[in-house]
Amino acid sequence: MWVNVFVNNVNNQYLLLTDEEIESILKVLNEPVYCDNILLADGYELLSANLHSYSGAAEWVKKYFPQYTPVSYKVIPISFRTARAFIDKYHRTHKTPQGCKFTVAVSDGCQMVGVAVAGRPVSRVLDDGHTLELTRMCVKFGFKNVCSLLYSRAAKIAKEMGYGKIITYIAQDEPGYSLKAAGWVFESTVHGHDWNCSSRPRNTSAPICNRQRWYRTLRN
Repeated sequence: MWVNVFVNNVNNQYLLLTDEEIESILKVLNEPVYCDNILLADGYELLSANLHSYSGAAEWVKKYFPQYTPVSYKVIPISFRTARAFIDKYHRTHKTPQGCKFTVAVSDGCQMVGVAVAGRPVSRVLDDGHTLELTRMCVKFGFKNVCSLLYSRAAKIAKEMGYGKIITYIAQDEPGYSLKAAGWVFESTVHGHDWNCSSRPRNTSAPICNRQRWYRTLRN
């Protein structure tokens, strides 16, 4: 395993990505982007690409570049308008939902790197007044652990609002590691379908595919 060190000279922070993680990012992007440029637009540049482990990379930075500290994330409140702009710019498959109950974001100290939008369940069957749905999650490539942080914080906010359960959906082929890390539980597989119907006409622009539904109980 090879570990790459990316540094941000504005907030003097660094983050670590393995070659495998970078390859998965490039595969999703499907664009001619090189490793050195993977986080360039977000203010990071490649410092080293030849370290053998996470712990070794962290020790190397601490010894030779002590001015840099590990990237530190902060949860911040944002408006729905700001969340919409972020999702419209960075989400590759879905547009922003029409409304929400709340929005929340994560910053690395210089910029937003991820946002989450929560609202009423899209399915009328699940819209019982006690259930909230995380309707959109959007995180910039390369920023690890942000999804888990957003899943965890969204559940906490929903609980404070008085909801008893929060749900969300991910693609059938996603492993759900971030959800598991945030204490969510797999509930069922939902077969993809078009939400458009004669009683409630809608335009479906998102991919129609099978999805996994995950949940977290908010009351003991």
